[in-house]
Amino acid sequence: MFMKILGRQNSLNAAHQRTEATAQPGRLPLGVRWAAWRFSGERSDYYDYVASSLSAGSRHRSLLDLFQADAIRHPPRSARAVLSNWWASRYLASGANLGETFECTLPVEDVACLEMSRLAGQQALVQILQSMSNRGTALEECRRAFLQTVLAGVIAMATAMLVMTIFPLFTLKELLNAFSSVDPQQAGTATRSLIAWVHWLQSFGFCLPIVLAGATGWVVWSLRGWVGDTRDRFDGFGIWRLERDRQALQFLSLTATLIRNLGPHGVSLRAIVEMQLACAQPWIARHLMKMLAMMDLGADPLDAMNTGLLDVDSWARLNDVVLGYGLTQGFAQAGDRVQSLLVTRVNRQGATLRWLMLLLSALIVLLMGAWHASVMEELRQAMLLGLAEY
Repeated sequence: MFMKILGRQNSLNAAHQRTEATAQPGRLPLGVRWAAWRFSGERSDYYDYVASSLSAGSRHRSLLDLFQADAIRHPPRSARAVLSNWWASRYLASGANLGETFECTLPVEDVACLEMSRLAGQQALVQILQSMSNRGTALEECRRAFLQTVLAGVIAMATAMLVMTIFPLFTLKELLNAFSSVDPQQAGTATRSLIAWVHWLQSFGFCLPIVLAGATGWVVWSLRGWVGDTRDRFDGFGIWRLERDRQALQFLSLTATLIRNLGPHGVSLRAIVEMQLACAQPWIARHLMKMLAMMDLGADPLDAMNTGLLDVDSWARLNDVVLGYGLTQGFAQAGDRVQSLLVTRVNRQGATLRWLMLLLSALIVLLMGAWHASVMEELRQAMLLGLAEY
């Protein structure tokens, strides 16, 4: 057993030497990136574990001790061991800077939280980690609902496109062969329109995948990159509404986490908003800049947050609690309440959108089937009419 532990320690030292050679800010080895991706589903449990390990009475006294122990305790190729080795080397190289330690291996907002916790000491770090664990569970639930909705949309769209494009290319040929005695141009409207549709597909069908890929890419980009007054109107509908509520949940839970744990140490709401702006994407950044601009004009911090990021119901609940308890305590309490409301809403909206897209796909399949049934009936009648004349 002693030799096994010694061997693991030697492996750990060798891993440290390898990672130190590449542990430069902004450079992340491919193996570490892959480990970070595999580790994404375990983050909430890990935050809770680290918080418990760093709390008073624990046998672990520092993050470095924790990283080194985890690197030995877990299988060498596991995500936990790879990341622990990397974090240990970055922790030493950066002089215990948490931002540089976790850079690119955790979400940017989580890294920012951990970096800000240095302002208030280890006890605040423990509290923030516990809050991040609870917050991560809610965000993971919303992220899962969002991804399921997107996946359902892609499947529904792909099914509809296959039925509308590939299916007629084969079925029309078989129908015309089956009714070869009938002149297609003497058949009814449904037959002529199907023939025209197939001819168009044969001439220009190659454009459809390009258009579809472009439209899908634009929708994905628009969720976080599209800003402006037109986007504000779209935020009340479909996938954009789902994304708005998901971003609102992330902003609210992160702000509540920081103001609950760092507010008593003198960290202001403005500083928290500025921290989030530093790592924000265009859509949420626009709302954060509006908040800061209103604060610069002397607006109350709570009023400055009314930029349309939160829907009317969530904003009313947040406003009521903060007015009753004050900004720091009220925001922390309201954050939990509104977070629960938003999680429920995101799940409900995601389920509704999934069903709508699947029903739309099924409707397209049924309409295409009805179209072919009409074609077959027209060809049959034309064949019978031709036989009668003969």
